[in-house]
Amino acid sequence: MFKRVLENKLFADTVWYTLSIVFARGLSLIVFPLLVKTLNEPDLLRYDLALANIVLVMSACIFGVDSAVGRLLKNKEIDRVGILNASYVMIVLQSIPSLIIFFIYIHIFEFELAWYDQCVLVTLIYCLLVVNQATNTAKWLLERSKVVKIQVTLGVAQSLLLLLAFVFGVLSFSVAIAAQMTGAFIAAVYSCKLLQTKIRFCNLIQIMKSLFRNSFFLGLNTFIVALYVPLEKNFIFSAVNEVAAASYIIHFKVGTLFTFGMSAFQMSFTPNVIDNLRNGQKLQYVVYILLVILISSVTAILYFLMASYVFRYFSTDHTYSYYTMSLILSIQLVILICSLLESIYVFHEKYRIIFFLNFALVVTFVVVCLMANMNSVNAFLAVAAILLVTKLIIMAVANIWYLSNYTQ
Repeated sequence: MFKRVLENKLFADTVWYTLSIVFARGLSLIVFPLLVKTLNEPDLLRYDLALANIVLVMSACIFGVDSAVGRLLKNKEIDRVGILNASYVMIVLQSIPSLIIFFIYIHIFEFELAWYDQCVLVTLIYCLLVVNQATNTAKWLLERSKVVKIQVTLGVAQSLLLLLAFVFGVLSFSVAIAAQMTGAFIAAVYSCKLLQTKIRFCNLIQIMKSLFRNSFFLGLNTFIVALYVPLEKNFIFSAVNEVAAASYIIHFKVGTLFTFGMSAFQMSFTPNVIDNLRNGQKLQYVVYILLVILISSVTAILYFLMASYVFRYFSTDHTYSYYTMSLILSIQLVILICSLLESIYVFHEKYRIIFFLNFALVVTFVVVCLMANMNSVNAFLAVAAILLVTKLIIMAVANIWYLSNYTQ
């Protein structure tokens, strides 16, 4: 059994995705200390919040369309060109109200942006939407090489431009987000060429209806999950001083190194295990989850032991906290395990269960933050960790029930 697991495409995909993510995102993390040294703390917070909120608005623009496309692409007899064209049309339509809500949202949190910075961020969002959809399509079609090429192109382009801005002494908040936008534009053009994107508008309405049936609750769930990160950061940044907030950002960036492998598992796991479950291989599904949990847990412990040295590379002006890092790594580990356990719900198309669990998590977090009057980073992280562990226990029990009652 274990031999078959290791020979499966899941682990081959995961290895390649891990290498591409480590290379691409590793470049951005190598460049990040340049931002810490160059930008003052208010601009560093603005930069981090801008990127965090971009993830949120992208989730609203996509609203489950990427996952719905993935489900439909598994049907080899379906019109793939028509699906991809319909997905882009839906994303453009959904982006209009999403961007309006986005600017209202950042105004509520008093996140000030000049008009030219706003234009750059909007362009960045649309470029990243193209990159995301291209990557998602290649992932669900199990075209590993294309996923790797797109990821590497995006990471190299953005990091190189940030590095050039630093070398020429022009690095600022506006230049940093402009570099992100230009790198994303290069990756978007390349991904369209790589996937040989064609425009064909036949049967768009029918296909869009099919996508919407599959995407609605997926979109609600994706949006709720994406909402959590900027909400957490906004609560933290509004409750602590700029020095503590900047220290949290650096701890979070150091913890991001651990998420490289996690992101690779998330990219490769669901498309592959759905094929296994469809073939009645529920034991293999369980073995996959146990192996990933074991590997990730050991990796998290080993990384925790060396995280203080990584922190010193990022900044020598801020104090490292073992407690903060332990909370961040624990949260990332629980998020990974939860994402694996969601696969059984995706297979059975029980998207409402995933949505209600995540909705309860976010609402509870917001209520606790508003009522508890917390004023430290670790307090917010501890609340997040407790709520995520509670969600994990519920999902584990539900997985056991589904698997015990599952018949092909």
